[in-house]
Amino acid sequence: MRPSPFRISTLSVMVVVLMLLAGCSGGGSPVTPDERDMQAGESTGMQELSNALDKAKSTPDEYWKGTIVVEGHKWIADISPDGDIHRAIGEGIKLDGSIEDFINAHPDIFKIKGDDLWLMSDEKHAGIRYLIYRQAHDGIPIIDTRVDFRFGRGGKLVMLGADVYENVTAPPASISKGLAADIAVSYHEGEVRESELYLQGMTDGTFEPVWRTFVSDWLMLISAVDGRVIDETSLIWDYDFDGTVEGEVNQVDPLLPTFVDSLPATRVRFADSVNYDEYCDLTGAYHYTTGDYTDIMTQVRILGSWVNVNNAADDDADISVTTYEGTPAEFLFDDTNSANTEANVYYWASKTHDYVKDIDPDFTGMDFPLTANVNQNAWCNATAQWNAINFFLPAGGCLNLGQVADVVIHEYGHVVNYRQYDSTSIPPSDMREGFSDYTANTVTDQPVVGLNYKGAGTSIRNSDNTLYWPDNDCGGEGHCLGEYLAGALWDLREAVGTNTSDYLWWFAKYGKPLTFPDFATEVCIVDDDNDNLLDGTPNYLDIFIAFEQIHGIPVPDAPDYIDITLTVTPDDENPEISSADGGTFGYQIQVHNNLPWMSSVEGWAAVGLPSGYWYGPVIPPSHYHGTPVPLYFGANADFEFHLNQNIPGGALAEGLVLEYSVRMGDYTSMSDSDILAEDSFDFTIIE
Repeated sequence: MRPSPFRISTLSVMVVVLMLLAGCSGGGSPVTPDERDMQAGESTGMQELSNALDKAKSTPDEYWKGTIVVEGHKWIADISPDGDIHRAIGEGIKLDGSIEDFINAHPDIFKIKGDDLWLMSDEKHAGIRYLIYRQAHDGIPIIDTRVDFRFGRGGKLVMLGADVYENVTAPPASISKGLAADIAVSYHEGEVRESELYLQGMTDGTFEPVWRTFVSDWLMLISAVDGRVIDETSLIWDYDFDGTVEGEVNQVDPLLPTFVDSLPATRVRFADSVNYDEYCDLTGAYHYTTGDYTDIMTQVRILGSWVNVNNAADDDADISVTTYEGTPAEFLFDDTNSANTEANVYYWASKTHDYVKDIDPDFTGMDFPLTANVNQNAWCNATAQWNAINFFLPAGGCLNLGQVADVVIHEYGHVVNYRQYDSTSIPPSDMREGFSDYTANTVTDQPVVGLNYKGAGTSIRNSDNTLYWPDNDCGGEGHCLGEYLAGALWDLREAVGTNTSDYLWWFAKYGKPLTFPDFATEVCIVDDDNDNLLDGTPNYLDIFIAFEQIHGIPVPDAPDYIDITLTVTPDDENPEISSADGGTFGYQIQVHNNLPWMSSVEGWAAVGLPSGYWYGPVIPPSHYHGTPVPLYFGANADFEFHLNQNIPGGALAEGLVLEYSVRMGDYTSMSDSDILAEDSFDFTIIE
């Protein structure tokens, strides 16, 4: 706002008075504290404080050492070894044109044209838009390419990425989709669910058309040139553990006594010439209304909306009785009519389905009866595949893992992750194991997977750990590596609470990250509340500590995120200064950097006048106002410093009580600065 003429004249008078306060006059020298009686360790101003802290500067994170300019904004970037902009984040940018126009306007970033795209997904979750493409050549998507855009809740672009190939050429496809399907079935007998033409980058730098084919429990890449199998990936994931209409089920600790609880969403079939099905609600209750009968044959199996349990060792549990109008019927699956694993697997898998729906009601990927095969041939194991979870009879000293709640949830979590990512992108083993471990941890509210599976005190994995990525002895094994990611998520849950950590974990997965650092980036995007990741996020410090500080998983730098605590204590409780002779008062500054990295701010002191105006900076003394001192505080630094302020005689009238304020932040002016920390005390002008 432009000041009024009256304010200008008033300020002019104030400046004359205040120049005396600062000890300045036209052409004169700034007044400095009297040094004759200074004690050891005292200072004449903040410049010495700045010099004392300057050595605390730190080095940038290797994962975010690059910078790019996007529409005039400076963004930080994670640049891959081949020069691709793998990820770049910064202050949000509003795009006026299309994505294609934006790509064409930035060939230095994307290296491809706007029409060389194949849409992988365009989804909006929790207000964030996840727009992901693959690079395409003549309309054919290229495997292992990604062009990413994230739009924050304000609609602005907050992240981009382009992992692409340049100068792509490929021979034509000569193998048909049908022939590729026949080849796939010859390797893995079963149904071909999906087969699409892609390009695959080969190790020699060439490209080859391939049929990306899903058959049975396998994803196969079949050359569209000569029909050879280039690669195949199993969609069965093993070594996963977890362990219920009403049923007798196991507690999280399978060694504790069982308990009876409802089996939600269970199918209740009313059998007559035509079968009619009702499904229980979350409390296991059902209601069916008919005007035709007073009694009817009613059948209940351990089958429901979200889980269908099949018992490989015996007939599936089934209760069929005549029920009567007006008389409540009770169906209880216990050891007299079913195997314990049938109700237990149903209970915990259904509970996990509902847990996920509470986080994200719009997620429908698991809204179908997932097959749960129990009591299969003896094996100390449990597995998951794209359409089923599997549990085996006891072997090797371990329980039937269908009796272990966290194992059941872990296996169910594998299918959840597969459905959330969808078939266009499958997370690597370390990520899917880490995600599934965390699913088990958060549903059961404890960090162990395989709790007491071989007796008291035994377990498979523990997410309450300090494993530091990438230092590991895993040899690339997914379950082992997954503990690093699950450990970071568990620590985040401990720091911010279950609801927040679950929310961040869940919605970050919509970015379909394929590495731990990429997942950490997606977590920050979900946590952001102002379309600017450079100033941190509401839970940035907790995310940083859990992922990077404890577990070594890099989190994007937020150079504008600063959190310091400032305390100012005068030497005398109520400093007094003579109006005629002036004087000096001293004070101690205590600063704590609350962050585990260096923070840089500007420091200054100001005096509050009776008129309501602030005068300064008075430390450092200067001929012209607006010269704060740069300060650098090391990671978690505690710092103390002593300062003196001189007040010249004849500057201020007797009886005035003035506020002396020490401030740290981003100085603009005395009336318009971003003050990040402030503390003050009063001093009095006496005769």
